[in-house]
Amino acid sequence: MPLAYSYIRFSTPDQLAGDSLRRQTDATSDYCSRKGLQLAEENYADLGVSGFSGKNLQEGYGLNAFLEAVKSGAIPSGSYLLIEALDRLTRLNPLDALDLLRRILESGVNVVTLQDEREYTHSSLMGDMSQLMMSLMSLFVGHEESKRKSLRLSQVWDQKRKNADTKIALPFWLTRGENGQLVEIAKEAKVVRLIFALAVDEGLGARAIARHLNDHRYLPPRGTRWQHSSVARILQNQSVIGVYQPHQGSRGVNRKPIGQPIKDFYPMVVDELSFIKANRTRRSSGPKPAATGPRNLFSSLAYCSCGSSLHFKRLSIRDKEDRLVCAVRCGEPSLKYGITEALFINGFSELLDQIHNRSSDNSKDIAEIELAIESKRKAITNIVAAIEQGLEIPDLIQRAKALQVEEQELQATIDEMRVSQSTFSGSKNPIVDFWMEANNPIYRRRLSAELTRWVERIDLCNKETPRSFAVHLKPAIRSRLYEDASGREAQHDGVVKVAVEF
Repeated sequence: MPLAYSYIRFSTPDQLAGDSLRRQTDATSDYCSRKGLQLAEENYADLGVSGFSGKNLQEGYGLNAFLEAVKSGAIPSGSYLLIEALDRLTRLNPLDALDLLRRILESGVNVVTLQDEREYTHSSLMGDMSQLMMSLMSLFVGHEESKRKSLRLSQVWDQKRKNADTKIALPFWLTRGENGQLVEIAKEAKVVRLIFALAVDEGLGARAIARHLNDHRYLPPRGTRWQHSSVARILQNQSVIGVYQPHQGSRGVNRKPIGQPIKDFYPMVVDELSFIKANRTRRSSGPKPAATGPRNLFSSLAYCSCGSSLHFKRLSIRDKEDRLVCAVRCGEPSLKYGITEALFINGFSELLDQIHNRSSDNSKDIAEIELAIESKRKAITNIVAAIEQGLEIPDLIQRAKALQVEEQELQATIDEMRVSQSTFSGSKNPIVDFWMEANNPIYRRRLSAELTRWVERIDLCNKETPRSFAVHLKPAIRSRLYEDASGREAQHDGVVKVAVEF
């Protein structure tokens, strides 16, 4: 039974609240059941994404993911792409749009427009003049419609910009050029982008970001040190994505926004997706990463000889050092945390240095899974963008949750694959690199993440002097470390000893 892949696109999030999504989804299922096609589990969508600008063809978007899957062979020749109409595929100029359609058909994938149930194949498009002309006309009409809408919107926004006060105070990362145009101040804009990168990529809060900027001697626009309140204001400031919101009244409680925000007023220094992610993270009610990074690298990993967890006991007036103690106080002497961590990192890193690159190259498999992850992330982003605007549709929220679970499972698979093929021959051990920078919260978090990638469990051995940790390696590491000469995994329990006392 041939596989059919659905691609759904509409331009504005407002359409998500309407009938567009349901109409396209129902038409896809109905067509497959009537024509004997198997609807693939992996389908593609660009919700609230413009086809006129070609944005859906860019990396990270649904149509791009589909084309890459076709190119890699993940979508086999003879499959079907189901779309509501040709203008759902793209609204580029007719010649570019026709070339896109030709490339899809040339790859062996047939295209069906559900609106009129017309089937396009490479031979039919090239051999049937009437089909070629009808498809070109359809693509032309869609392009012209979007062109008119774009022109009208452009005129509206141009007028709004003209009506705005040209004497407004500019954000600190912008200045006026010789011709009056707004331009970036490169050094200041770089700091703004760094703030968002730390928030989105590293998960840092405003206090940790301010500490990072001060530690690396980035100067604030005023004063000599960054304050967390200044960082928080930048993260919430829509000016970074080019939006100007007119206000009235003086600063403080009397200052209120007036009128609609004006888009594209300022040059963008941060993309909209990063802005949404940064502010979604700030609003999240979940636990925030510690500003100094995890104090206890052995959290959820280390266990006492009695079987209970080893807990981290913080420095107190009585205890001059942080310690690891048995959760049930079984009588096992505690471990001084600082020296335990240092000895463990030293012993464990020596073990990692023994691992050679014996695994087969699974780069292609990883690339295919990454493609699937990116497709799911894009779908989640589109749904989140709609929810951010107040369009809370229960079915979509459930779908977003399901996609997140699928993404996490795929990511776990990739992590295992990367661990199994990674090599440290001729390069520094990342565990040591991260530990040498462990005073930096970013590197300490990375160090903690590395340990959880390699280790399943750590048991304290009290029958030996000095005491040691029995480190249970994850299966992927075990197979790499204990391969015999033929490349097969040798029999081994995957437990190694690391001394944690002198």
